[in-house]
Amino acid sequence: MKEDKNTSEHKEAMELMGNSYQMLRLVVDSLPQAIFWKDKNAVYLGCNKNFAVHAGVESPDDIVGKNDYDLPWKKEETELYLDADRRV
Repeated sequence: MKEDKNTSEHKEAMELMGNSYQMLRLVVDSLPQAIFWKDKNAVYLGCNKNFAVHAGVESPDDIVGKNDYDLPWKKEETELYLDADRRV
């Protein structure tokens, strides 16, 4: 019985987390600004729809795992972006 309760609690927690992610995604995608986030190695972890359009990718999921060299920025822009990332 205890295992069933733990499994049930785990499923409920996962469902709540999924709902929270969907709500956050809705909020971020509703903002007019182009928003992105990267890891400490300047690899994209995500973005909103506006940034995806700006970056020339079809969907925000398509940017995950890419870096600025993978995107259609000019070399000078890429260097500026990476320099700004290092300062953050």
